[in-house]
Amino acid sequence: MTQIDKECRIVAFAPTFSFSSGLLVSRVLGLRNVAQMTLQPAESIDSSGAKRYVDSESQVWTELSMARILQDPRFYK
Repeated sequence: MTQIDKECRIVAFAPTFSFSSGLLVSRVLGLRNVAQMTLQPAESIDSSGAKRYVDSESQVWTELSMARILQDPRFYK
């Protein structure tokens, strides 16, 4: 469960997906400059294949794929 605070964002799906919904997230990579982060080695990639980055404050960021999320049956539970 995401704790709701001032850093939270709602990520809305593009009309391309034909799905009216959004996700409440604690942080969003798209609002940061990924060029200023360090891509973690391939062994740190999670089971979904998402890349992970570390910023200058040692915060770990995980890249999300909206298409992959929409294909996952757990999203609809």
